[in-house]
Amino acid sequence: MNDLPEHGVRQRRNVDQRFKYKQSLGRSIEQRPMMINQRNRIGNFELDTVVGPRGHSKAVLLTLIDRKSRFLWTYWLKDWTTATVNEALTKFLTTFNGALLWTVALSLVG
Repeated sequence: MNDLPEHGVRQRRNVDQRFKYKQSLGRSIEQRPMMINQRNRIGNFELDTVVGPRGHSKAVLLTLIDRKSRFLWTYWLKDWTTATVNEALTKFLTTFNGALLWTVALSLVG
């Protein structure tokens, strides 16, 4: 084993690539307007997806939470594609005439 040139040397990961990916995801929760943080009005939502373990199923849960009332809407999606998420959001918006604020929790990504 000692004949191998890189035996015992750890492989370095490219940290810059991970940071660049996180920045392209969107606006951080910390950057949302103060009016939304105060929870004064119904209609500001947080959107998230819950993905199961790899290899078991491609299905995901789409969750929408109203920031003031804390009411939760969940949608079961057959896969995690843009088309299925858009279909669920269209279904949600037809039943509720509100505006969505999309934020990304950078601490949960990656």
